[in-house]
Amino acid sequence: MSLENLKLLENKLGEFVKLHQRLQQSCMDLQQANTEQEKQLAEAAGRLKQFEKERDEIRSRLDRVLKQLEGLNLK
Repeated sequence: MSLENLKLLENKLGEFVKLHQRLQQSCMDLQQANTEQEKQLAEAAGRLKQFEKERDEIRSRLDRVLKQLEGLNLK
């Protein structure tokens, strides 16, 4: 193997190592972003559950009020 080929191999290996490091960093960044998205999704699911509970309570109360109004026979 000539010195020129060795230098070329060294350069290619250096490029590979740099690319590998960038990909590792990208992977860590994506994992961190995914963790944050999962946290936000869990928070949104919790809020949705609370809104659904409140909606059910409002429906129940409105049904009681409507039944009371129906009982008045306002025709």
